[in-house]
Amino acid sequence: MFSTMPILAITALLGLPIVEEGKPRAALAPLDAKAPAEVRRAAGEFQRVLEKMTGTKLPAEIQGDAPIVHIGRDAFVDRAGLQLDRLDEDGFVIHTVDNKHLILAGRTPHATEFAVYRFLQKHAGVRWYFPTELGEVVPKRATFSVGELAEREEPSFHSRLWSSAAPFDGGAWERQNLCRGRYSFHHNLLYVFPPSKLFDAHPDWYPEIDGKRRRPTDDNDHHWQPCCANAEAARYAAEAARKYFDANPEASSFSLGMNDTSASGFCECAECRKLDPTDPAQQKTPRGLPNYSNRFFTFVNRVAEALAKSHPDKYLGCLAYNVTEPPPAFDVHPRVVPYLTAGRANWTDPAIREGDQKLIRQWCAKVPVVGIYDYYYGAGFISPRIFTGLTEESLKFAHQQGVRAFYAEIYSTWSLDGPKAYVASQLLWNVDQKAEALVDEFCRDLFGQAAEPMRRYFRFLEDRWLARPSGSMVMWAGFFDIAQLDLWPPETCRKARSILEEAKKAAAGDEPVVRERVRLYSDGFRQTELWSAVYHGEKSLDSVDAIEGYIAAKTELARLQKDVVQSNPLHIAPIAFEDRAGNLPGASLGKAILRLADRPEAEAVLKRLADPSQPAEVALAARTALFLRKHPEKTTERLANPGIEPEPGKPAEGNLPPGWGTWFRPETPGEAKWTTTAARTGTRGLSIRGAVAGCALQTIPVEPGQRFVGSVYVRGVFRPEAEVSVVVQWQEKSGKWLTAAARPSDRLPEGGSREWTRLCVLAEAPKEAGRLLFTVSAYGQGPDEAVEIDDASLLELPAEDAAAVPVQ
Repeated sequence: MFSTMPILAITALLGLPIVEEGKPRAALAPLDAKAPAEVRRAAGEFQRVLEKMTGTKLPAEIQGDAPIVHIGRDAFVDRAGLQLDRLDEDGFVIHTVDNKHLILAGRTPHATEFAVYRFLQKHAGVRWYFPTELGEVVPKRATFSVGELAEREEPSFHSRLWSSAAPFDGGAWERQNLCRGRYSFHHNLLYVFPPSKLFDAHPDWYPEIDGKRRRPTDDNDHHWQPCCANAEAARYAAEAARKYFDANPEASSFSLGMNDTSASGFCECAECRKLDPTDPAQQKTPRGLPNYSNRFFTFVNRVAEALAKSHPDKYLGCLAYNVTEPPPAFDVHPRVVPYLTAGRANWTDPAIREGDQKLIRQWCAKVPVVGIYDYYYGAGFISPRIFTGLTEESLKFAHQQGVRAFYAEIYSTWSLDGPKAYVASQLLWNVDQKAEALVDEFCRDLFGQAAEPMRRYFRFLEDRWLARPSGSMVMWAGFFDIAQLDLWPPETCRKARSILEEAKKAAAGDEPVVRERVRLYSDGFRQTELWSAVYHGEKSLDSVDAIEGYIAAKTELARLQKDVVQSNPLHIAPIAFEDRAGNLPGASLGKAILRLADRPEAEAVLKRLADPSQPAEVALAARTALFLRKHPEKTTERLANPGIEPEPGKPAEGNLPPGWGTWFRPETPGEAKWTTTAARTGTRGLSIRGAVAGCALQTIPVEPGQRFVGSVYVRGVFRPEAEVSVVVQWQEKSGKWLTAAARPSDRLPEGGSREWTRLCVLAEAPKEAGRLLFTVSAYGQGPDEAVEIDDASLLELPAEDAAAVPVQ
C-alpha cells in the first residue's frame, strides 16, 4: 500500500525539523556578544526570511532537546572538525550533525553570511533576482526541514565585484548573491604619488612631456603616469604599499592601477622609451594603441620585488588596460594580479572574441592570478543590453584558462537589464551552471502564469543584442550614444511590446506581486519605445503629423520619467542618459518647425507650438514660422541671387552663378557646376561633385544681435559617410573666425535624398560678429556623387523679437 503522507512531513520525521505546521521546532544558537557585524546580519536575515516563509521565527536560545541552528563559529562548531580554516576565505559549510545541529559557517564572517544565503537558496527555494522586496522570491510553507547535509562550497571566481549594481540597497543584493571583491586594482597611482606632496622634491618621478617634467594640475588629475623607468619611484610605491598593509593587515592587495588616461600621459624620457618593444610587430596593442606594457610592468615588477621582502603573501593589483593591455615581453611577478579590460558583450563579433581570448590565454600564462574587467552596463543604455549566453561563454572560457577574479562596471538599470546581473552572479559563484536554465528559473519564479511570454520577451531582447553589427572595438559600444537605438526601430519595439502585452494578459489572474513585476519590465521598456520614437522620428520630420507624433513622444517620455521612472530605483540609471549623451535628439525639431512656414495646413499646430508652455527653442521656431507666414514683407533677403539664376538680360557664363563663391580643401578633388539640370525652379541651379570637402558660399556683413532664417533646397544620393548641410558661420569684421560661436546647421539625412529637400536654420549674430558666412557644404563625396543646390534664402528678421509677435 502507498502512503499518502506529505513528503515534507516525512522529511520532518527523518531529517532536522526547523518549523513544523507554523511552529518553531529548532532554535538559534545564541550569538556571542562580540559577534562580527556580518554574522549578526546573517542571523537577522535568516530569521526575517524564515518568518516570511513560514510565519514564525526561531527562538534565540536553546530550548530542551530542540535542534539547534548554528550561524557562524561557536564552541560546538569548532569541535565539529569541519576544517573551516582550510576553506577559501569566501568558503563555507552547510552541515548537519545527528539531525540535531545545522551548521551554517564560513572561514570568515562574510563567508558565514554567504552560507546563510546559500542555504536559503538551495534548501528553501529563496531567490534574490533583483533588489527590493519585489525581486525576492520566498516560497510559502508551514513546515520546513532539511535532511542530512555535508556541503562545502567555495567560489569559482575568488573575487566577484560589481560597480554600482544597486547603490540604493547598501550592497544587500550583492551579498545575497554571494558577490564580494577581494583584490584592489583600480586607478590609484595618482594617490600613491600625490603631486602636492612629492612633485617639488621628486619631479623626476613624474612624466617627461615635450622635454619637461609635467606637474599634474592637482591631486585628482588622472592625465599622467609616473616615470616607469625610475627605480626610486618604484621603491617609494613599495613603501606606500608596505605602510598600507601594516595599517590594514587583513587586506590582501594594494592597487597599482594606472591613472585613467591614454598614451598622452606616459613619460617620454629616454629611459622609459628604451623599455618599449623594438620589434615593429609588438609596438602596437591589439587596438592599435602604443604598447607601453614593458615599461609599466617593469615598474610594477620592481614594486612587487621590494614588497615581497616584507609582505610575501600580499598581492599588487593593476589594470592591463588601454596602452598596457598586452602582457610584457618578460615574466611578471607572481604576486601581481592584472585585470584585463574588455567588453565581452562584443563577442558577437568573432574577431573580437578571438582577440580577447588570445589576450586572456597570454596573461594566464604569465601570472597565477588574472582578473577580467568587463562592461555590463546598465547606465549609458536606454535600450535592453542582455547577453546571458555570452556571459556564460566568456566566464567559462576565462575560468578554464585560469582566471579567478572578475570586476564589471554595470550601474544597473534593473527594469531594462532583466536577468543579466543575476545570471552572471550565479555563474561567478558556480561556473558550471547553464545561463539558459538560470533565465528559465528567473522567469518561472518571478512571473507565475506569465512565465512563458516573459521568457520569450527576454529571449527576444537577447537576440536583438546578438544581431548587432560586427566591427566595433569599443569596449562599451553604444555607451551614452543615442545611435544604440538603431537596434530598436519602432517596428522592433512593437514586436517586443506585443510579447509584453501577452505577459500582462497572462498575469491578469495571478497574484498582485506577479502583475507588479510584469509592469516593472513593461514600464522599463516603455522608456526604450519612447526614446526610439523620438530618435527615429527625428529622421523624418517632414510633415505636420510627423512633427506632432515626435512632440507627443517627447512629452510622454518626460511624463514617464517624472511620474514612473524617478519614483522607482529599479528604473533609475545611476547616471542619467541625458546627463552624459552628446548626441541627444532634438536638434532638428526647430528646423522642421521652420519648414512649416509655407505649409497652409500647419497653422493650427504652429499656434500650439508657439505657446510659452512649450520648450523655448520650439516656441521660438513656431513663432518665427508664424511671423514669416503673416509678415513676409517685414523680412529682408540678404543673399545675392538666392535663386542661383543668371542676371536679368545677361547670358549664363562660367561655372558659378553671380553672387556665389565656392571653396574646396586644397589639393583635394571636387568641382562646382552651374547647370540647367540642377534647377529646382527657374533655369539654373548649382551642383558640387566629388568633393572631399567643399561648399558654395556667400559672405554677408552683419551686426551683433541680428536674427536670420536661412534655407536652401538640395538633393542627391550619397554613401553613408558623406554629409550635405547648410551651415551658418561667423567672423569678426576683420575676417577672424569666431570659433567659439554656435554654428547653426541642418543636414540631409544619411544617404541623401532623390527628392528636393529644404534645409533650414535659425541664427542670431553673436557678440563681436561682423560677417556671416552662409555655406552649403559637401563632405566625403565619392567621385561620381553630386549634390544639387537651388532656391536658397537668408531672411533677416526685423529688429523686434519674433518671439513677441502675437500668434492670433
